[in-house]
Amino acid sequence: MKIVAGLIFAIVLILVCSVIISPTLHFVGGAGKIKGYQYPVTKVELEKAIQAVLKNGTNVHRDTNLYFYSSYDSINKVTTESSDSTKGSVRVTQYYNDGVNYLTVYISANGFRYEYILGYYGDSTYWKESQNSEIAIIYAYDEKNNGGSEGGEFKLNRGLETKLTSLFESEFIDKVDKQLMTVHVNTHN
Repeated sequence: MKIVAGLIFAIVLILVCSVIISPTLHFVGGAGKIKGYQYPVTKVELEKAIQAVLKNGTNVHRDTNLYFYSSYDSINKVTTESSDSTKGSVRVTQYYNDGVNYLTVYISANGFRYEYILGYYGDSTYWKESQNSEIAIIYAYDEKNNGGSEGGEFKLNRGLETKLTSLFESEFIDKVDKQLMTVHVNTHN
């Protein structure tokens, strides 16, 4: 009996320790990540570097439309969304482009446009207390809108994931590294 209790205690202790010191980070809303980029700077410093890259980049820009308009047709039971305000519509914040937790970024390369939804690790308490921060690719799409996330129905295949992350790193992350004058650490799920 003591051996079983000791084994159970050891297993629980290992599980607790692995959760506490796990390098896999969690994002707001429980979103997973395709690949993350961790920096030895605060979130505020990381945000400033990202904003500088977006401001100075010729082929990288952020979707600045923070809202969309939604209306519900009660007869046909259909919800429609648009970027224009129309009678009976409600302004809704884009969840994956709020500028605090998530950013939607576009990269133009080889005559095509690629879309990346990025997430910052943590919450406001973590951001205030931590001297480390992370930005990660939550969703990524190629020029034909192929892509998705790290899991679920729209899981990326390995080849597409490599193509999208390589482009993102050369056109965005390398510039963030230069802006911060440091090198990131890659993180994965």
